Amino acid sequence: MAMQMKMCLSGKRKKSHDNYDDDGSEFRKILKMLNDDDPEITKRLKRKNDEANLSQEKVVTSFLRRCSTVINKQTSTLQVGDRVNLSKLLFPKHKHRDHLITYSDRLRPVQDKHLQGKFIVLHFFPLFPWSSIDYRTHKHAMTNLVEIYNALHPQGCLEVVFIAVEVDQVGLKLHDSRLEHYFEDQFAFMPWTAIPFSDIKSRKYLETRFPVSDRIKTEPISVVIDPTGLVLQHNAKEIFRLYGARGFPFSKERIECLLYQDLEALYHPSVSKLLASPERNYVLDKNKQKVPLDNLEGKVVALYFFDEEQDDDFRIEIQKAYELLAKEKNFEIVLVYVHDTFLAYERSSEEIFWQRFGEMPWLALPYKDPICKKLQRVFKYPGGVDSSWPDPRLAIIGPHGEFADRYGADIFNNYGISAFPFTRKTVAKREAEDIQKLNLKLDMFCSPDTSFIKTDGSTVYAVELSQLAGKRIMLIVEQCWTIPNSAKFWRMLKKRYFQMKGTKNEFEVIHICEEQHICEEQMSSYSKNVAPMSGLRLPVRAGSDEYKLIFRVLRQGFGLLVFDSDGRLLRRTVYPSIKKGNMEFPFYAGSLEKDVLRELKDRFSWY
Repeated sequence: MAMQMKMCLSGKRKKSHDNYDDDGSEFRKILKMLNDDDPEITKRLKRKNDEANLSQEKVVTSFLRRCSTVINKQTSTLQVGDRVNLSKLLFPKHKHRDHLITYSDRLRPVQDKHLQGKFIVLHFFPLFPWSSIDYRTHKHAMTNLVEIYNALHPQGCLEVVFIAVEVDQVGLKLHDSRLEHYFEDQFAFMPWTAIPFSDIKSRKYLETRFPVSDRIKTEPISVVIDPTGLVLQHNAKEIFRLYGARGFPFSKERIECLLYQDLEALYHPSVSKLLASPERNYVLDKNKQKVPLDNLEGKVVALYFFDEEQDDDFRIEIQKAYELLAKEKNFEIVLVYVHDTFLAYERSSEEIFWQRFGEMPWLALPYKDPICKKLQRVFKYPGGVDSSWPDPRLAIIGPHGEFADRYGADIFNNYGISAFPFTRKTVAKREAEDIQKLNLKLDMFCSPDTSFIKTDGSTVYAVELSQLAGKRIMLIVEQCWTIPNSAKFWRMLKKRYFQMKGTKNEFEVIHICEEQHICEEQMSSYSKNVAPMSGLRLPVRAGSDEYKLIFRVLRQGFGLLVFDSDGRLLRRTVYPSIKKGNMEFPFYAGSLEKDVLRELKDRFSWY
């Protein structure tokens, strides 16, 4: 940790990987915010943007957006970057008070000299009769700060000062005796110092100097100030939660450094980058023996995020899979015991950790290891707020860092052990192979005596299936809802149709809809988009074999199937598109596997 702090505090920054999928706007926004006044960083960032298009997978865009909320500047009397005289603020002469107090030892006051050379956190905490939910929320947030304090205070580099904020909300003004009771009740959980409750004037003055507005008087905030009086953060609560003591000294340079490290670990993944720390290059077995991380580099490693909020159902299922895969495949699981989630932090302890770990056959990171917070950030555990979100409990790392995927648990839940190594690409490849095995042909979607409806101007007539033999076909399926965001596709399709008419790339367009429920949207889509190309229409009866096949091949009931002149399936997608400038049928350079992967991401929210 000391080596990392030295690197980051000296201004050295690690390069991050540039091979991403998003446009990188959030990443650039954060770096700009972190380095507003650093021309060297601005110059370097411009050079990076010129060399490569910073793009990221959506998971990292979301991660960075979440991180950006912790460093956004807030409007207040004192801005980040301002300097304050802490001696005057905390030890005002007008009260003749030259000390702070601690809960455990009121007879040994903390004086100004004891704070010299330390980073100071001013912890503004509102005195209010909390509901049980609010109380647990704020106690949980305070737990993060307590862990940071216990890690850094013994090193002599950090002190926290509790500043009680009196709340007058909806006309409720509490009596001083009740306020003092709430003060003592909260102070009892705090191992740090406080301004005495009796010094009301000092507490009120500090409220006016820092961002303790009426809007946030019911929510604790933590202001970070360095030994020179420089304000580093207005409210570091989210930084404390995400980074713990590794975020020290909680400056913009340190957070930037950690962001780079997280991105590097995710986009150049390896067991050592993700699991090792300056203090540790091993994991533990349940006999407390150290297992070198080098032993895992050539394996598929699943990081199993577990907290006391979970039931045992998933653990039992993944344990069955582990016992099979560990024998037949190069597979290992590493337990990441998460002790600090909102519902689990009160039930977690080292004793319980060893009890839980003793029931599992795999390896584990040590209890409360700082790397656990890093892995939670990188793989976004615990993820969504309800069961509709993907299950975040298994993150997969490939041998020698060949790949990383945070949706291992969701893939295992939906596809079972056959989806090993539990990555999105593995599932997409398998589904694409299943589609190819169907050996789809045009005549599978209609009987031999089928007649298609063709509109040519004002004339409507029938076209037999036999008349389409040897022709390239674009089969477009729509139900009572049209293909989403399809305006550009239809525009490009009509353009290609007339460009290719009479050439070797000529093709026919068939529009399939449900026979019993031909709705206004379908007819409008056909009249507007298909009829101008003299396209064919085929109503399909609900419940027929053809109808069932459509829903088997296109799960949403809409999409595009493209057949070559010999009847081979060239493309199957629910996201029809025509590549600009591509004049070779079917005017698309992707693959079936790529189309399936995109569909899976939307179906399961695997972004």
